[in-house]
Amino acid sequence: MTGAVTRISGVRLFPGVEGGRALPMVERGCALVRDGRFLYAGPEDEAPDAQAVETLDGRGMLLMPALANAHAHSAMTLLRGAGAELPLREWLYQVIFPLEKRLDSRAAHAGVALAAMEYLRCGVTAVNDMYMFPEDTAQALGECGLRTLITNACVEFGDGERQLEEALRFYRDYHGSFGGRVRAGISVHAEYTSTPALVRRLVKAAEGLDNVAHVHVSETEREVKECIARHGKSPVRYFHDLGLFGMPAVAAHCLAVDGEDLDLLAKDGVTAALNPVSNLKLGSGVAPVERMLSHGVRLAVGTDGAASNDSLDLFEEMKLTGILPKGVRGDPTLVPPEAVFEAASRGGFAAMGFPETGLVRTGWQADCVLLDLDAPNLACARDFPAALVYAARGENVRLTMAAGRVLYRDGEYLTLDAARAVAGAKEASRRLRLEA
Repeated sequence: MTGAVTRISGVRLFPGVEGGRALPMVERGCALVRDGRFLYAGPEDEAPDAQAVETLDGRGMLLMPALANAHAHSAMTLLRGAGAELPLREWLYQVIFPLEKRLDSRAAHAGVALAAMEYLRCGVTAVNDMYMFPEDTAQALGECGLRTLITNACVEFGDGERQLEEALRFYRDYHGSFGGRVRAGISVHAEYTSTPALVRRLVKAAEGLDNVAHVHVSETEREVKECIARHGKSPVRYFHDLGLFGMPAVAAHCLAVDGEDLDLLAKDGVTAALNPVSNLKLGSGVAPVERMLSHGVRLAVGTDGAASNDSLDLFEEMKLTGILPKGVRGDPTLVPPEAVFEAASRGGFAAMGFPETGLVRTGWQADCVLLDLDAPNLACARDFPAALVYAARGENVRLTMAAGRVLYRDGEYLTLDAARAVAGAKEASRRLRLEA
């Protein structure tokens, strides 16, 4: 049975980037959406005759693929700004870990609901989340219509085996839930919070599962030096040798990587999730994006958590992903905007296990955004996707659609109670900080 048709008319249509090349713009375009997919996307005067139940007026707007946040800790909206001006290790152990010990299920749900508002407001329809209380994350993101891969990342603080059992239980209960929009994964948090024995047990447990590992890798030079001191190898080689990268995987950060690391990431098909804002704030460094591209490493873009960012605006991440290597290396030709946009859209969706998502293309999943081209920062924009990477901001988003369903439009959240979400998060954050 086929469903009702939604028509998005009068738009400039940017289909997205494929294989590093921007697909041709359609100056007078439209899209027809049915059963969660694009029934048609192309020139308006070539659209098939289909009776639309709803027509969305896109005049003055750009229709573009939705974005995918490839590395996030959504509930950390409750800790926004905590531990500012500390480097990563001190930030984690002196501030974040003590606060997280006080986090409970109800607070986590509230923090994720607040994050969902920011994701939708900034055109994000898929989130790769790693945090505690994954069941609450699944409920909060699933109920509001977002796609998500949620990884219950194990740490070895004396109870790694129990955490692995909980991760497997979460996978059994939630993988493929909410109509397939919620996927579950099992992984470890990082090399410095795991042991080889735990990683081996996890790899064995994941055999036969539709699993995507999600792990912090080589975030700082200090992390790499300490890993070499412990194991005689880099974190990338550590996870490769233990088999974690023998399954689909997202490696967050990847700042302190050398040529051998990049070759291994490319060989294993690991996606490096870039998080430039968080890396800059924590003083961790700048990812060698141009070398990743030359080595053939798959790329995606994330925000990290709001505690170390402090926003969840993926447009901001795209801009810094593109311009930082140019400034640091003194070469404006490095990292083309096409590569950045593809990483932030199709690259992220693919890494999370959502195929045929990230392009506005007939037959593909209808995850898309309407962007206000009359906004001052976009009114004279000509070159796409350069304008999306360098000029656009989350505030330019007028509409966010996931799986053919409008979730956000002109300041209104259509699938969640915004006032309740804000109030709940404020109260949860207040309780956490008072108890601390």
